[in-house]
Amino acid sequence: MAVENIGIQIQSGNSTTSRHLPVFPNGPQLLQSLLHIKFPGLSGNFELIDRQLQYSAFEIINVIEQGIRHIGYWREKQGLSKQLLDADNKTYSTSLQDLNPVIWPGETIIVPKGWAIPVSGRKLHVGVVSSFSEFIQVDKDPLTGATKASGYAVDVFEQAIKKLPYSVPFEYQHFGAGLPSTLVTYNDFVFQVYLGNYDVAIGDITIRYNRTLYVDFSMPYTDSGVAMIVPVKKVEHKNASIFFKPFSFYLWLACIGFVIFTGIIIWILEPKIRKSNHLGVILQLSLFAYQSSTNSTDINDLIKNGDYVGYEGGSFIEGLLLQHHFDKSKIRSLSLDNFAQALDKGSANGGVAAIVDEVPYIKLFLAKHCNLYTMIPIHKSEGFGFAFKKGSPLVSDISQAILNMSDGNEMMRIEKTWIENQNCQDSSSSNVGSNSLNFHSFWELFTLTGSISISLFVFAIILRYKKSHKSTKVTHLESGSSQEGNETVNPSPPEGDV
Repeated sequence: MAVENIGIQIQSGNSTTSRHLPVFPNGPQLLQSLLHIKFPGLSGNFELIDRQLQYSAFEIINVIEQGIRHIGYWREKQGLSKQLLDADNKTYSTSLQDLNPVIWPGETIIVPKGWAIPVSGRKLHVGVVSSFSEFIQVDKDPLTGATKASGYAVDVFEQAIKKLPYSVPFEYQHFGAGLPSTLVTYNDFVFQVYLGNYDVAIGDITIRYNRTLYVDFSMPYTDSGVAMIVPVKKVEHKNASIFFKPFSFYLWLACIGFVIFTGIIIWILEPKIRKSNHLGVILQLSLFAYQSSTNSTDINDLIKNGDYVGYEGGSFIEGLLLQHHFDKSKIRSLSLDNFAQALDKGSANGGVAAIVDEVPYIKLFLAKHCNLYTMIPIHKSEGFGFAFKKGSPLVSDISQAILNMSDGNEMMRIEKTWIENQNCQDSSSSNVGSNSLNFHSFWELFTLTGSISISLFVFAIILRYKKSHKSTKVTHLESGSSQEGNETVNPSPPEGDV
């Protein structure tokens, strides 16, 4: 086409070596003709720019079994697009959102992560057990019959699975379905992993030494530890002596001592106050009594006082309390729903003075009883984790995913969704004392201060009146003596004058 465009003929010679090839005199014309050649070819338009072949748009297709599906186009200067753009369009895109969705094997639009962990050609069997609904709740799909699970532990597990660099298909299987809760123990549940019935067991499973002998645990996904629940001292607004509480006993003694000392100094230096009754007001401060408002905050105090303590039935806490030398007759098994009732009754009335439980359960309890009770840590434990078969490659990867979630905001978001502030009433409507003190708690102090001020005011008025009355009498006597001559009269002070 280039030769025809310049209108010349090229005859081939018989020589096969480059040394005998003659120089083509129309070479520059032929080159310019080649650079201007354009025509549609099998793979797109043929065009040379800067002596380089310009690629046309490439069509992106989705191969599905025996057929294909159009996804979009790619052009060097425009990038990805659903529709073929003009060559003059300067818009450039590298986003898959500018293409039609891809259908991946398995008829899903979710991009696969790579190889799937082999589990003998089946899905990962994940054992779940019914517990507190906030941690894990197990249901059955009425249509498919498949086991469904939800809750704090389930959210953590599913988010950790999503963070793995490979695909792990799994299905839930309900342990203890149809059995009474009293017959379902966590030791038996974890042991099912060792027996091979489950590949992993998830839920509010405490990491214990005896369980690590036959399963491997992931790193804990909850706060660790065992703590004690005790009631917060109720302080009603009508208790006007609350203003005593911020100061310690010895500080109050120091304050009273300095007040009395200052009063004595004033009493000595000012004779008029010595004869008044204001010394009694000063001495009244010495009658202020200190009242303690503390609760038993030490587990040894409970043992020494012979108080009853409670624990959640079926947990390892009973053995822990016995290790701390509690009398077994002083230990009461309770359910989480009965914690508040037992604490409100108290140890002397058939209840308990404190309840010992794991920190995650205590957080769940406190979230439903705002400001009524408080938590006091007493023992270190490993928290909740997921149980895997010994040597499972998932243990380290799931642990890394949990650590990644703990470093960010995901774990806090999940905990807030399921545990924090559930059914929590506004603390302002509660009768429990808070850190801030209001006017009602200081009315005794204001009354005392006001009484003293009023007493001083009345005393000043009386003193002023008597001084004025005395001056009037003296003036009257002086005027009377001048009328009688120069006779001098020495009036005696009025009876009762101060």
